[in-house]
Amino acid sequence: MNKIPLIVLAAGNGTRLRPLTATIPKPMIQFLGKPICGHTIDNALPFISEIIFVVGVHKEKIIEYFKTNYQSISVSYIDQDERKGTAHALQRASEKVEGGKFYVAYGDDIYESELFEKLSEVEEGLIGQKKENWKSFGILQTNPNRDLIKIVEKPEEFIGDFVNTGLYKFDKEIFALFDKISLSKRGEYELTDLVSSYAKTHTLIVVRVESGWYPLSFPWNILDVVEILASKIQSQNLGTVEDGAVLKGNIHIGKGTIVKAGAYIQGDFYIGENCVIGPNCFLKGFGSIGDDCIVGNATEISRSVIGSHVGINHLSYIGNSVVGNNVNLGGGTIAANLRIDGEPVRMMVNGMLINTGKKKLGTVIGDNAKTGVHTSIMPGRKIDTGAHTLPGSIIKEDVI
Repeated sequence: MNKIPLIVLAAGNGTRLRPLTATIPKPMIQFLGKPICGHTIDNALPFISEIIFVVGVHKEKIIEYFKTNYQSISVSYIDQDERKGTAHALQRASEKVEGGKFYVAYGDDIYESELFEKLSEVEEGLIGQKKENWKSFGILQTNPNRDLIKIVEKPEEFIGDFVNTGLYKFDKEIFALFDKISLSKRGEYELTDLVSSYAKTHTLIVVRVESGWYPLSFPWNILDVVEILASKIQSQNLGTVEDGAVLKGNIHIGKGTIVKAGAYIQGDFYIGENCVIGPNCFLKGFGSIGDDCIVGNATEISRSVIGSHVGINHLSYIGNSVVGNNVNLGGGTIAANLRIDGEPVRMMVNGMLINTGKKKLGTVIGDNAKTGVHTSIMPGRKIDTGAHTLPGSIIKEDVI
């Protein structure tokens, strides 16, 4: 198999995932022991010769992580100093591609290894995945041979349900077409326009798949992805489990972590290094807990993602939530995850109140936030980076 470079587009601002992206780039949001882009790159390693990152905001976080953790493969970086769109981001990487074929992937989505395997078998092409919510994506229009004709962004009327995943294999010739595309309505050079233009003179095979691509457009998508990936965890105990603790499921326990007596873990969980779990706590469903965390006495965590250096103190409940790094939740903090009227939870995203479609959804808490004791957080409300709540607070609106 001929290994080729992988270009990772990782320069976006990730505003829809705020406050999680206030201090780190979206591709560096971590769960199950590695950042978003780390999941994809680990899956791609058997098929790639080098990694070329196009970076932007908080680029130092990406550079530091990959310098430390990926020393066996060449990793280089190109700064997209002007945000002119995804096609412009790809064009910035042209100076690093010496010739021939290369892969392109979005750094803020996750792609399974079988997608790279399928793409490695064609000369040039892209992965298309079937989606029920096709209106939210670019639709791949093809000829009878499944060669790409063009990409139609977010159509109102049904023209197909195989959508563009953003995983491509191109020849370097695509770079010559950048100067021939125009700015989009939002004032950017769109990669989909470049690909559609390239398809007019090159055969791009649309490789159709039913699964393997996990887009992370909104905070609640993190929970969707972790539920799927956590089910694949290989049970491993590198820490200490005291007598009287009960573990049922696929559970990874990191080095230096102590699971104390009375802890009951039921489901698929990744628990990082140097954590203290319990005593007498309940972890259920699925979840990811980073390094150096404390889950206190009589605390319950359900179907949630917890960052590193987080204290969730006694008598607390965190359900269907995403919590950032360096967060302290005072005793008795409750993150409610179900509306009393049973309607889908709504959440503010970029100034708009969005129907998440989720019956159960809790909170999203940014890095360095703190809650006072007995804080109650209503479903779908956020606590911003560095924000605090007073003891006894009832959070009905986002805390910024």
